[in-house]
Amino acid sequence: MSNGGGSTTTDWTSPDTRTLIAVLYEESQRLVVALHGADRDTAFQLPKPRDGHTWHLLIDTARDVPAPDPALEIAQHFLLLAPRSVVLLAERPVPA
Repeated sequence: MSNGGGSTTTDWTSPDTRTLIAVLYEESQRLVVALHGADRDTAFQLPKPRDGHTWHLLIDTARDVPAPDPALEIAQHFLLLAPRSVVLLAERPVPA
């Protein structure tokens, strides 16, 4: 599977590819949605946050508490997806 550089025809047609990650954005906000259908963990590289922003975990269906409150700041550049899970992250401004 490609890691941030776009997917190839092989990526889309491989029976081993069981993960779809989308970065959704508008001018003021970015979200990452990760759908992982495989039966083993996989790591993926988060997009670099914009200057003055960090990624925050909003939902991870593999956690005991899928929607942490408050959202957890993600400090590393990689995130581990658990088997058969859905993850939602939001880019938020760093507090002043």
